[in-house]
Amino acid sequence: MVDATYFGLAAGIFQLAGYIAYYILVIRKEGKEAEPLTWFMFAYGTALLTVMELDSMWKEAAADVSWMNVFSVLLLPIICSLGGIGVAVGIWRANLRLTGEWWPQEWKVEWKETDGKAFAADIALTICYTVLWIFTLFGTTEGNTHLWWVIAFLVASNLTTFPNFVPILRQAWAHPEKEDARPWTIWAVAYALLLVPTWVHGSDGMVWPISASPLTWDVSFYAFLALMSYPVINTVMHGLMAIFAGREPKPAVMNPAE
Repeated sequence: MVDATYFGLAAGIFQLAGYIAYYILVIRKEGKEAEPLTWFMFAYGTALLTVMELDSMWKEAAADVSWMNVFSVLLLPIICSLGGIGVAVGIWRANLRLTGEWWPQEWKVEWKETDGKAFAADIALTICYTVLWIFTLFGTTEGNTHLWWVIAFLVASNLTTFPNFVPILRQAWAHPEKEDARPWTIWAVAYALLLVPTWVHGSDGMVWPISASPLTWDVSFYAFLALMSYPVINTVMHGLMAIFAGREPKPAVMNPAE
């Protein structure tokens, strides 16, 4: 049986390959246009989560003597956060060279529109999981209370994926020519690979349900579901982006008067 560690390492490698492909096929390619608001949310969200989770991930990985296991646990989130920041900076620099403006008018957030509402939802969830993270550090550790705080933190942080993707999914649906499906396909594969080590890690010591009633489920199973939601949600959302970006662009409508 293949060690789940290798799936974690492969997920990190695919994640890096996706960012390299995105830089070449979208950021540096004329005619492409990465969606700035989504990448801004990706940048601060992934960076913040990596900082929050780095200490706990390091301790969990270091408990196993193998440095390969340490590397496999830390690789994907670090690449994700650094890559997100890199793309966001790349978008900003490209705009600055093109327009000479530090923050163009087109990037102004209209809070009453769909993208603005998604941004507001992301900010609210970010504040929420930040507060929950503080509770995991300084809150009570009696019984299962601490684990419930961790579960709430994971749920809130994973929910941010949905508003993050709203602007870029809308752009890819309306203008698939501005994106490229290949990096998103690579990222979808990366998160699919991450399912394996997440399952192995999350199911260790877990009590499986013996009833269909959620009220009878052990807290460890809820923790397992919260952990698994991260690769599942991201596999689906990155896969959707690959589908949207892979569509044929709509033909230009000709003006009959011309």
